[in-house]
Parts: sequence; structure tokens; C-alpha cells
Amino acid sequence: ASARSVLRAAPAERVPPPAPAGFPPPKPVAVAVRAHTAGELQALLDFLRPRALEREDDRRVVLVSCGVGAPREDDIELLRQARKLGFEASLYTLNTRLDAKLLQRLREAQVRHRPYAVFYELLEHLLGSAGLPGPARELARMADDGTTRPR
Repeated sequence: ASARSVLRAAPAERVPPPAPAGFPPPKPVAVAVRAHTAGELQALLDFLRPRALEREDDRRVVLVSCGVGAPREDDIELLRQARKLGFEASLYTLNTRLDAKLLQRLREAQVRHRPYAVFYELLEHLLGSAGLPGPARELARMADDGTTRPR
């Protein structure tokens, strides 16, 4: 699915229901992810898909854009539109850099930039920002049993 169709598939009415009294409501998170290599991007998506992207009952993470290489203007525009729908919006980058022009556009759009050089740290922060458990246990199990893909 294209990034535009993903954003259209998650209108404001898909926002999770209110939290019980006394607890802050969960904030839906719209993210764009850019990685340096196709392998890094595929690994991120493989890990996120069953945990955060395909949970119809409780969608707290909406992937509006992803790709290989430096972020583009389109990524920022999609995140800006997501903010208008009430989502927190963040651009996550793994081993990529932004030029000064894109950094300025992010500030203007009030979108957070989360640059990472370590795969695990990106996953931990992205999942944590949506109130989902981090990847520590699963990544440790994968290291122990020699698997390369999360279950």
C-alpha cells in the first residue's frame, strides 16, 4: 500500500478509545521511517508489522511513509497532515542524514526528527512512544536461538 493510502486508512475515528479516568489517553503515533539500506528497512518493517502496524483493535502506530535513503519532502508533508488529524508525528531515520533545508521543514511542520545509528534503539523508542513494549525479550531470544526473523 502506498503511504497516502495508509494515511487515508487511518482517519481520526480510528484513534484508540479514551483511557480510563485518571490515566492519560494513549496518543496515536504517525511515523515515517527512512533507513540507509533496504536490509535495514526490511528488518524494521518485519519487526514492527505484527507488533505495531497490523493491530486493528488498537492501532497506536501508523506508518505513513518508509523508504531507503535520505528523507524526502513527501515524508514531511504526510507527517504534517497526520498532525492535523491529531497524531503525534515523528520521522525516524536509521543511519541517514538530513540536510539543513529538510531540518527547517521539519521544524515548520512541528514534526520530531529521531535519528538513530543503532537498530535496537530505534525500535525501543518507536514502540515506547506508542506505549508498546520494547523489543528486548524478543531480540534476546532471536540471538539465543539463531533465528533472523521475529516470530
